[in-house]
Amino acid sequence: MKVTDYGFTARLYRGDSTPPDALEDISRYSNDGSFKGAGEPDWIQMPSGLWVMSFDGSDDVITVGDCGIDTKTFLAWIYPDDNTTRSIIDLDSGTHSIEIDGSGDLTATGWAGPAIYVNASTTSAAIPESAWSFIAVTTTTAIDSSSVQIGQEA
Repeated sequence: MKVTDYGFTARLYRGDSTPPDALEDISRYSNDGSFKGAGEPDWIQMPSGLWVMSFDGSDDVITVGDCGIDTKTFLAWIYPDDNTTRSIIDLDSGTHSIEIDGSGDLTATGWAGPAIYVNASTTSAAIPESAWSFIAVTTTTAIDSSSVQIGQEA
């Protein structure tokens, strides 16, 4: 049996109470993320009762820091209201990151031979605007996740 070790796994929130002003990591590493930025990321409650994070596209960021484990795969649900030039995550102060480029495609800067999946397909890296998409980026070459920032690249 193979055990997968996750360096950061965000807690899901559901219900009537607004989640806290931090993103709780429920992995064994407990790398909670702190909110930064003028307005800070906002919590928005979906009709299902699930709370999601909303970033303003300029200075909202969640700083996690050093995850204490190397990264080979990144997974997330995203809902961009603008699919041009958006940062999703920076793993190490600008060398390895994931973003949406000016053409609306998901890119993995600095990743060695990445496989990029958008809604379970490698056919197109295009990210639809104003729609939920499940994204995955994976590589066989480990990345030292030494300075993780969610929502804004260094």
